[in-house]
Amino acid sequence: MKYVERFKILLPFFIFSNGVVSLSTAALCYGICIQNQFQNPVGYTTFIFFSTFLTYNGQRYLKANKKHLTETNHMRWVKENDKLLKVILFISFIGTIISFLSLYNGSIISLILLAISGAISLFYIQNIGGFNLRSIPQLKIHLIALIWVIATAYFPLFNDNLISQNTLLFGAIHYLYILGITIPFDIRDLKYDEPKYKTIPQVLGFEKAKLLSILLMVTYTLLAFYLKPYLQTNFYFIGAMVYTIILLILVNKKRNDFYYSGWLEASIIVVGLSMVM
Repeated sequence: MKYVERFKILLPFFIFSNGVVSLSTAALCYGICIQNQFQNPVGYTTFIFFSTFLTYNGQRYLKANKKHLTETNHMRWVKENDKLLKVILFISFIGTIISFLSLYNGSIISLILLAISGAISLFYIQNIGGFNLRSIPQLKIHLIALIWVIATAYFPLFNDNLISQNTLLFGAIHYLYILGITIPFDIRDLKYDEPKYKTIPQVLGFEKAKLLSILLMVTYTLLAFYLKPYLQTNFYFIGAMVYTIILLILVNKKRNDFYYSGWLEASIIVVGLSMVM
């Protein structure tokens, strides 16, 4: 019973503190680094973990202080754990700076890519004259996918100067993967998102959006097999993709936050680690 109680306490913490999503980006980055034989995969993984931790929690902290805020489970957790969140932000900031300095090789292009992803992350929710990037119709999901691809693939590629057609394409197909895994979160947010956002589920409806998510995941899997033929016999990777697709098939309007921010988000960890098996 003690373990059950501890689990009930720790699970919300890992989900609402963005621990799961930070581990997800880190695992995906690690898998991509191993696939492309980067010099310092652990360094990149550490940097991506802390920078994701900083970015997501920073966004939540800024958002929690806005007026007329839609009350969600995440926002309630942020408000109830203000001091803890500040500690998390401080630790993740220090971790981001130290890990970045330990691996940065002087590449101007990789620095520009980080600056672009940082600017997008900031102005995704922060208003400029009453306007933010998230409010642009149909753009929300593509911004998320772009930031993930830059962080997990293109920053390491350009920083290590491992640019080739194959590595660039392998990084690019993860755009489809992130789109596919993110659509269900827009389905979850249907009751919160304003109609002006015109998210994929708002435009296509629940069933078509869900089908598109599955098709994107299947397409990503086939392209991964084409670009990295040895993945065709990697049964860990195949199992991870089948597992992910099953989770997408099981998405429905009644699923709670733990399904999306727990099981579905954690499936990214499974996919990332399966690439190194």
